[in-house]
Amino acid sequence: MRHYEVMVILSPVLSAAESGETWTRIKDFITSHVVSGGITHEQRMGTRRLAYPIRKSGHNFLEGNYNLARFSTETAITRELELLLKLDERVMRYLTVTTGEPKPVPPPAPAEAPAREPVAVAAGAGAEPEAVAPVPPASDVVPSGEGADPA
Repeated sequence: MRHYEVMVILSPVLSAAESGETWTRIKDFITSHVVSGGITHEQRMGTRRLAYPIRKSGHNFLEGNYNLARFSTETAITRELELLLKLDERVMRYLTVTTGEPKPVPPPAPAEAPAREPVAVAAGAGAEPEAVAPVPPASDVVPSGEGADPA
């Protein structure tokens, strides 16, 4: 069984209905050409800013409508899928990748407050912490009586 991911960036000038129809048509193509397996994960990420402007059909796009699908199949359909995406004017960019065995998507962890270190407070509420003088290294300490000037 082969596992794939396809990221498709659709034109931002499409209405929500046109964008949904285009994405549904792409998913239907995938499911109709899959012998066994199918789409295991789908994510519509909405309109996002592009990393660089894309010129297509006389427009200079700064945003795109991102969609992601993960699917598994016994047959290689990437050529047919990429041809469909390449010929569709509503698709600005696409990327099809072969992946390993899909891992389950973990649920988001609850947000935790960051741990704070305790701060020593001097006497009195709201007072600044006392400054502590650094302790000199043991080699700089001279024992009393030795090395002291007799004068």
